Amino acid sequence: MLVAVLIVLAAGTALAGLANTIVRTIGGAIGSQVTAGIVTATVAAKSLPTENGFTIAFAASAAALAIGFVVALTVPARDGTRKIAGFRQLEVGEWQRR
Repeated sequence: MLVAVLIVLAAGTALAGLANTIVRTIGGAIGSQVTAGIVTATVAAKSLPTENGFTIAFAASAAALAIGFVVALTVPARDGTRKIAGFRQLEVGEWQRR
């Protein structure tokens, strides 16, 4: 289930799903263009991209993934607590299995 849907009230699920779809579409468009720009910036004399260009593009994608992961960990639950990997935070430093 979408995290965006989990953190809103039932009346806002359609809007949360729509916002999630829009952000994912824009992110995919920007990500593909950035990757294409990095790869084409390393075109060699034979008009072929170099292996270094693909390595840099992969590293940039990995960095974006890491940033997204850190941001996703900061999303609060509807009740104001944080839920990570099947656990619910009771107090600071205390976690209970769901």
